Order: sequence, then structure tokens, then C-alpha cells
Amino acid sequence: TGFNQATGAQKFFKQITGNGCDQWTPAYYNGKAYMWVNGYFSEHNPLSGAVTWVITNGGPNEFSYSMNRTVAVADGFAYFTGTTNLFCVDLAQHKNAWSRTGPFSGTPAVANGMVYAISNGMVSAFTTNGVYVRSYQNTNGDSFQGQLIVTDDALIVAGSYGAYVFKLADGTLQQYLSSFRTPCYCYYSSVISLASNTLYIASSDGAVTAYLATDLASSFQISNLVITGSDVR
Repeated sequence: TGFNQATGAQKFFKQITGNGCDQWTPAYYNGKAYMWVNGYFSEHNPLSGAVTWVITNGGPNEFSYSMNRTVAVADGFAYFTGTTNLFCVDLAQHKNAWSRTGPFSGTPAVANGMVYAISNGMVSAFTTNGVYVRSYQNTNGDSFQGQLIVTDDALIVAGSYGAYVFKLADGTLQQYLSSFRTPCYCYYSSVISLASNTLYIASSDGAVTAYLATDLASSFQISNLVITGSDVR
């Protein structure tokens, strides 16, 4: 669905290719809208919603229900994951540039000439032409999830047991920020965001905690800001 930004009026509603799934969202790049839904990657006119071209990268039941992912776009290429592949699409040529097989999940991140994607409970790094470089793996058996954050020198990723900060250059774990809570003697899932050298972690217990990056090359140190309950914005 497209809306007028100024008035909120609906501009168009278009049925997309692929069976219904939830928890996906379009991407916008260079004046075009892109959608990856249940096996089909498509380009759309953002003013009318009209489809300009489609690539089939899976069957109509690639995802049974929730997708939990979107598309990352940089330098004329789109990167996204299916259930068994990481895809790179050349937007100018309207075709796959390359793909890599594996049990991928979540949305890739592309930065510094590299593509990062979650696979087999770890993060795998590839060059933008698909050559495998290295993996980033925790030491406590946690499986990574959600959106990746890549800075000039760090990879930040969340898991069921907390958040992890890796050294980008060699994959070493610099800091583990546990989501363990004493009252329940359990872990909470985390969602991460980064702004102005501060790492924000939203936990499923309703708390948002801010960590200040005092040494960008090595680690994040916790700040004194913790927001809980109805104070969360």
C-alpha cells in the first residue's frame, strides 16, 4: 500500500506476487520500491505500485507464515535471505548476481565492501561478489537473531542470551552483554539499535538499556541510563 506523505491519503493498493506472509517490509532505493515476499523479489513504481520486474528465488511457500526480514540495498545491488539461500540481485540487470546456500535467517547488512548474514547460529561474512571471508560466533551456544549492526570496526548482533560485540577485522568477541535477569533466573531476547556512539538494547522484559562506546576499537561500556516499563519511548 502507498500513501501520500503530506495528507496520509492512500495512493494505491496492489496485490503482490507470492502467498500471504507477515513481518516483512518494502525497501526504497534510487527512486524505486523493492519487495521480497515468499520467494519473489520485485521492483515497483513507488507512485503507482506498478510492478516493473520480478525475479523468482523460491517457491510460493518459501515462508509458511512470518518472514522476519527485509532487503538491504547498496551500490546498485540488493541482498536478502530465503530459508536456504543468501541472494544478491543486480538491480540494473534485473537478475541474480550470485547466491550462497545455507540455513539463513534475518536481514543481511552490507558495509565496508562486505555482506553479513546470520546462518547456522552465527554471522557469516562475504565479499560483495559472494566470496566467503570469515564467521563471527559466540562461545555460549546462543543463536543470533534480528538486525545486524556494522560500524567501521565492530559487528553488533543480538541473541536469546543478550548482545554481542565482535571485532570486525578478525571476528574475535570483544564484549558480551548478558540479558540474564536475577528475579526470574532467565534470559530475555534483545533488539538492538545504535545512535551517536551509544548502543541501545530493548529487552522483552520491557527495559531499554543504553551502553556508551568509550573505546570504539574494542568494546562498549555500560552507561547509567536504564529505561523501564511505561517510560519506554
